[in-house]
Amino acid sequence: MISAPQPTNPIQPQYRFSDDILVFTDIYQDDVNLACWQAPPLDDLTLGLLEELRHTVPAVHIKTALPASQAKAIVTTYFPDHPGRTQLVDWLCQCIELFACLFEQQRVGVRFRCLDQAMCPRFHVDNLAVRLVHTLTGPGTHWLPEDGLDRSKLGPRPAGHSDVDCGLIQHEQQIQRLRAGDVALLKGSGWADSPVPALVHRSPTEDCSAGRWVLTLDLAD
Repeated sequence: MISAPQPTNPIQPQYRFSDDILVFTDIYQDDVNLACWQAPPLDDLTLGLLEELRHTVPAVHIKTALPASQAKAIVTTYFPDHPGRTQLVDWLCQCIELFACLFEQQRVGVRFRCLDQAMCPRFHVDNLAVRLVHTLTGPGTHWLPEDGLDRSKLGPRPAGHSDVDCGLIQHEQQIQRLRAGDVALLKGSGWADSPVPALVHRSPTEDCSAGRWVLTLDLAD
């Protein structure tokens, strides 16, 4: 008797964290849907500028697609003269240039702003190939590992029902948190031929009233 073929186990997503910037290249591994560089802390001048910018009117809000080769000249124009401006611009442009190089992009979609509330408070996946998310100050992005996660429960739910109530997760302790300073690549549902699902994540639900400066980068070519 010929036995029926046994179903193969699906590939379980892997998550990479390192203080080595080369961890970014792990996002190209088939089983990785989160690659996080635990970057060095920002210097005091940069942090001082970010604190001042929280009270600037009009607020600093970068939302543009720019040529990576011209990032420094363009990004500099968004910030006032300040002792920390050079360091902040250099840091943002390092992230932009790394992203452009890693994904062979001439242009990069850039968004940088200070948030005082969650923009995406419900767990979801991004409908794009990959996104860089970097919280400079304040609470970091929440994400879910695959164990104990029921993806069929993503989406709208009755008001007042928690992620546990609706069956998305089994307990609140499953929720993982990126730290301020982490520079993370999140694989989305648009990653071609990915054998692992996109990373489930959301904006942090902690109090952001003290300001949460966030940089996100997207493919633009």
